[in-house]
Amino acid sequence: MSLRYGPSVLALLATLSFAITWSPMCWADTVPPTTDDNTRARALFRKGVDAFRSGKNEEAAQALSDAWAIRETYDVAGALAQAEIALKRYRAAAEHLDFCVAHFSPAETEQSLQQVKAALSEVKTHVATVLISVDSAGVEVHVDERTLGVSPLGLPTFVDPGVHTLQAVVTGSAPVTQVVNVQAGHEYPVRFRVLSKATTMVKAPTSERSLAAGKRSMVPVIIGAAVFVAGVGSAIAFELAASSQGDTAHSFRERAGSTGCADGSASARDCSAQRDALDSKKHDRNWAAGSLVLAGVAAVATPVYFFWPRSRGARGEDSERGLAVRVAGSAAGANVSFSGQF
Repeated sequence: MSLRYGPSVLALLATLSFAITWSPMCWADTVPPTTDDNTRARALFRKGVDAFRSGKNEEAAQALSDAWAIRETYDVAGALAQAEIALKRYRAAAEHLDFCVAHFSPAETEQSLQQVKAALSEVKTHVATVLISVDSAGVEVHVDERTLGVSPLGLPTFVDPGVHTLQAVVTGSAPVTQVVNVQAGHEYPVRFRVLSKATTMVKAPTSERSLAAGKRSMVPVIIGAAVFVAGVGSAIAFELAASSQGDTAHSFRERAGSTGCADGSASARDCSAQRDALDSKKHDRNWAAGSLVLAGVAAVATPVYFFWPRSRGARGEDSERGLAVRVAGSAAGANVSFSGQF
């Protein structure tokens, strides 16, 4: 829907036209206007107002835009917004009405201020309001192809409904970008975090040598995986062998009897074979346990190596922090020791 001004708002326009006395309090900046600026801006303002009242909205918008380019004042902003509303340029109208409210002269009446606020509320139903905050001051902010200014931004940003690209330009690094899809009549808070990004950029390696040093070698990971598989396979094999030796010892024991080897009634050969089978079973069980320990160490040490943080050595090269694992095995069992830098 389009906005149309009634008699009360036209009265506001008349009020603003008489308020353009170009006193210092009217200006948005602190630079005093020259006499030529005063004359040109006043002439353009009245030309724009007359054109608007005659229904020549495009001519009014052009004249008032020219006056705005000379000096940004609340009364020019209010008049320009009315021409932009008539042309359905709601985003620009919202920006100028918001400026008008923020810089409204205390010499104006409260009724005039409320009329401008009412017009702003109506225009905002045609646009989306983006509230941009940046965690660092002095960062240049853009929306699409427009430069909004540097942080902190004093006023909200108005955009047409649809998809928009917002950027915070950080000196010395790539812009921080956010894409938003907005609807008319809604507000969207957008926060840029540029301090953490800037810190990361400073700490990041800057040479090929540093980048190469920062990479994790996959060779230990491959070796660790191979050791794990070999350890599990060996444990299974030794456990099967121990079970087989247990069956052999049991068969010789049944042949010799439960007390045959003790009282000498069984043959020396059967008793010797039974003892050999029991010793082999014990050794195989020990090797199976050692293989399982080795597989467990590989299962723990491999991810620890890959994910453990690294420190920078005295020469500026990356050094690994992690566990050093030593495994020693024998027929009697396995010995595992751990050491590391924490």
